[in-house]
Amino acid sequence: MFFHVNQKMVNRMWRIMRESKGFTFVETVIVVIIIATLTGTVGVTVNSVNEDARLVNAAVRALADMRYAQEMALTHRREVDFIVNVGTDYYEAIYHSDGSYLPSPQGDGNLIVQLNQDEYQGVQITSSAFPGRQLSFDSVGRPLWNGSPFANEESVMWLNSRISVTIYPAGFSDLVTPSGGGSSGCGRGC
Repeated sequence: MFFHVNQKMVNRMWRIMRESKGFTFVETVIVVIIIATLTGTVGVTVNSVNEDARLVNAAVRALADMRYAQEMALTHRREVDFIVNVGTDYYEAIYHSDGSYLPSPQGDGNLIVQLNQDEYQGVQITSSAFPGRQLSFDSVGRPLWNGSPFANEESVMWLNSRISVTIYPAGFSDLVTPSGGGSSGCGRGC
């Protein structure tokens, strides 16, 4: 099967392509603006993902450290205080009887964790139902508030008002996020 090619049309196309010297200045500027916009959008998205990852990592670490403090109280049959410092964004765990620090579960000194720096940059303790020395675990691992058992779940700490490290009267703990905007991100400590 042969196709008939219109020679006039072919000649016209070749002439247009020969006369074209490249992109115009306006076309080049538009392409640069599009590329810059896409690069900026990707950069913001990557930064947001990194912030979320730091927040989740800090929450998981705080939950694990709180469970570790509870386990140490039970294992050593000694009351342990889990101290949350809202204004300075750190928490620590000490033995109630003598104030000595629990060893870090990572084996790198004492159980003192400073947020809002290094790998937790941008993560703040925004509130706590247990500021100072009010949360402790007795010698059987039962959580106490001001030395007494409590009746309701409580937020040990809110991180960036988005994730709560929560403890329940029965002694188990969990991470909680507000759903549907129903929670303000503040426990009793607000």
